[in-house]
Amino acid sequence: MKPMTGSAIVVGILTAFVTACGGGGASATAGDDGGDRELSWAREVVWEAGGFEATDWDVFGSVAGVGFDGDGNLHILDRQAFKVTVVGPDGEPIRTYGAQGEGPGELNSPMSIVVFRDGSSAVQDLNKFGLVTYDPYGEWAGDVSWRSEGMMILLTDMAPAGGRTLFAERSTMMRLGGSSGADGEEEPPGDPVVRVDLATGDLPEVLFRAWEPPEVEGRSEQVTLATSSGGFTANLRPIRAFTPGMDVAGLSGGRVAVVDSTTYAIRVLDASGTVQHVVSRPIEPIEVTEAIQNAERDRRMRDLLEDEGGAPGPFGDDNEAQIRRIEQMSFWPEIPIVDALAADWDDRLWVTRGVEPGEEPPIDILTIDGDYVGTLPGGAIEVPSAFGPNGLAAWIERDEFDAQRVVVGRIVETNSPAG
Repeated sequence: MKPMTGSAIVVGILTAFVTACGGGGASATAGDDGGDRELSWAREVVWEAGGFEATDWDVFGSVAGVGFDGDGNLHILDRQAFKVTVVGPDGEPIRTYGAQGEGPGELNSPMSIVVFRDGSSAVQDLNKFGLVTYDPYGEWAGDVSWRSEGMMILLTDMAPAGGRTLFAERSTMMRLGGSSGADGEEEPPGDPVVRVDLATGDLPEVLFRAWEPPEVEGRSEQVTLATSSGGFTANLRPIRAFTPGMDVAGLSGGRVAVVDSTTYAIRVLDASGTVQHVVSRPIEPIEVTEAIQNAERDRRMRDLLEDEGGAPGPFGDDNEAQIRRIEQMSFWPEIPIVDALAADWDDRLWVTRGVEPGEEPPIDILTIDGDYVGTLPGGAIEVPSAFGPNGLAAWIERDEFDAQRVVVGRIVETNSPAG
């Protein structure tokens, strides 16, 4: 499963991830019988920064996101330091931008970052109800805020779409007074994929809306969500494990890839939101047995309890509500085939497959046209946190002392797929 970042945890509190179905012609890979052709790829480290022994600019508090620009510079958002550090392809720092505060260009509760090829960027700030944008030199370019609309909008899977436009999954949109949707109207079911035009600051335009499974039955748990400015109360819905989720990956030419079902079906949308085609492989989902249910409960409980004693998460130090939710959790009947989706600088799709609890997921590599390149075996290479030009990629990791570090490298092909 995808790791829960700080922004993902917040999103999970406010709304359930949902799934979608849609039209479009299928483009299954010719000659692909569903068997994996193993790739032997390796990561060659170019530079790394941070970690336990860091003493200079690379002492990171909490790296919330990274992104490359077209020159191969990596922009690193440190949520705890309220700033972005730009590092050149040689690993040397170039500049920083952003600072803690409420003023122009300042950050109060930064959650995520998207970086455009020209070097401009946008940081999502929870307490500013929108995005703080910067030009290619790190100077403040303006805020795109929906505060005046009385809305709280959270975006995940932000990806550049060309110019000053980005794609994202809009995970929630609710009135601060409690009602949902614009002007208090209830929205249609299903999370949307949206386009955000930073030049106009208009509300995100919905391109595609997900199919929403039936709601989970059971009692919600009320918890207090901690933020830098205090906290608010939220109702946590009952957990249903393995519910198909939506994932988004930005592509060149203003296109976007969306996965939104239990099946292996990745929809490629054009800039208007029209499904151009569907990339797929003939692989069946895994049936959720009683043994899988028990293993998933144990995994979640172990992850929750191992976090105790560390820095307080959004639930503070009280895990009782979370424990009850895990004990009472229900299950989708199948493990979705696609667990996560990403796209590299060359529009190749990196498809992390769903697996049973405790297993390392394999990663399929496919072209945007649906040609199957091969599969990285589980545990071989982690999907990068960001892809860049000239084969560059970046990973947000933790060292043996649990200190964050950023590793930049290139993924090299050491052989061809076995036939």
